[in-house]
Amino acid sequence: RRNGAYTLSLTAPTRSPRELNRDQQYMWRPDQWQRFSFDVGRMLRDAGLEDDAVEAAVVRTLRVERRSSKLKERLFLDDVFIYRLPGPNEADRMIWYAYDASGVAGAEIACVAPDGTERWQHESRGRSVDLASLRRRSGSAQDWLRVRAVDQPGNQSTAFWVPFPGD
Repeated sequence: RRNGAYTLSLTAPTRSPRELNRDQQYMWRPDQWQRFSFDVGRMLRDAGLEDDAVEAAVVRTLRVERRSSKLKERLFLDDVFIYRLPGPNEADRMIWYAYDASGVAGAEIACVAPDGTERWQHESRGRSVDLASLRRRSGSAQDWLRVRAVDQPGNQSTAFWVPFPGD
């Protein structure tokens, strides 16, 4: 069992025992949104932690740094999620807490592939959706859900993005 800080480098992974991301590198592109998703549980196991230590792990702090940046571009973060996938017999519901004076009718959900193509759409009524049933329709371990709340007149909110690993 190892306590302490672990790092995830997006551009230059190191061989440090505390570096979790050793096999993915991303090219920074100015003025372009990029989506990142990491299976931190798998990464901790790859770093030598036992299953019980991974299951007991608690994220207490998330710090984002830019080191050795040459151009000093701004870095914007949006829709940061720390989650774990449920076990085979656990509920897998996503609940959203949108508000509109007219009332929230539901959500428009699209599954988006890593290359940006839309795989499928789903319309949900109410304030939650069963992700397990949607996950069976996903085609990749790196898909994303683009979710927009919909009010009673049919207007859509700004989209938020949710990592959506498939079955």
